Amino acid sequence: MDKSAWSRRRKASVVSILGLALSPLVAGCAGVPGPAPPTTTTVTSEVTETMPQSEIWEWALGRNASADPALTGLASSLGRSSKTNILAHANGFELDLDDAGTVVAVVLYNDEDALGLPSSDTSFRAYAGTLPAGLTWRDTYGSVVTRYGPGDQQTGGWGTEHTVSYATTDGRRLEVTYAARHSAELPTSAIHTITVRLTAQG
Repeated sequence: MDKSAWSRRRKASVVSILGLALSPLVAGCAGVPGPAPPTTTTVTSEVTETMPQSEIWEWALGRNASADPALTGLASSLGRSSKTNILAHANGFELDLDDAGTVVAVVLYNDEDALGLPSSDTSFRAYAGTLPAGLTWRDTYGSVVTRYGPGDQQTGGWGTEHTVSYATTDGRRLEVTYAARHSAELPTSAIHTITVRLTAQG
């Protein structure tokens, strides 16, 4: 690929990344949502043909784990856990694939040992990169809902972890799952995972 073609592809990628900077739009929620989250993210300027130098959640969605050179190399180095998942326990992320091998969701993990979850050799460490929507692993349910509102979907409780889901400006989904399994624990509960998901239309 010549430099001009690569430059055009790079610019298109940056535009896509900035669109995925994940500003949740709180649709149909009670109350007044907080201010919109950041709409930009830091992206390293040098990009290689084999591995984009940006966050995994920024570039992996929509790529095919068998056909895309960057993902093929990543899957090979990490080891593919099944037909539908690539798990990177030490790196703190998971790639969920559809039947065709396309990445339809990227799951970022907080440190499961620090959260007090049962420890094993498959426990996830905290994802060390920049998180979507300006979130950090120090955030709690209370701080996120104060900033971005209660989302347009909430699930969990009664023994299962709570998840709050937001629509994003590019039509994707941002799902924030908290370690709390009961509503009494929820206000100060830490984030367990953050999922960036393609929608059916994405």
